Amino acid sequence: MCFGDILQNFKLPRAPNTPKVAKSTEVITGVYILYNIKTGEVYVGRSCDIFRRISEHKRDIENGNKTVGKAFGSMEDFVFCFIDLAPDSPVDQMRFCEQTVMNVLKEAGYSLINKCKAMKTETYQKMEPKMCDIVSE
Repeated sequence: MCFGDILQNFKLPRAPNTPKVAKSTEVITGVYILYNIKTGEVYVGRSCDIFRRISEHKRDIENGNKTVGKAFGSMEDFVFCFIDLAPDSPVDQMRFCEQTVMNVLKEAGYSLINKCKAMKTETYQKMEPKMCDIVSE
């Protein structure tokens, strides 16, 4: 089973669920999704510390800075979810997972606001068989 297969039945929540990011001391490595429930726009990212990264996005949203801040408008407009990976996940593996999430959401009809891909198509296609083996273990 591949990472993309795991995501096939993935559904984004439909109600705001802003995490208590400022108070979280838990460190989670993985891929995260920000979904604007009013506009349907989606942002996909990766981080070695998801809650710290979401705190940075929260600040950008409140100040209207950068791509995410401009797209989301207010904290009440977005849904947050994540897929956690092993804390020692190699960067290429994280990028592959991020790109897979982007591909699955785009195929499902979501509007991505990411300015660029997580990795080149050729690199993704070369890694896919290896990643299927990792997920199957």
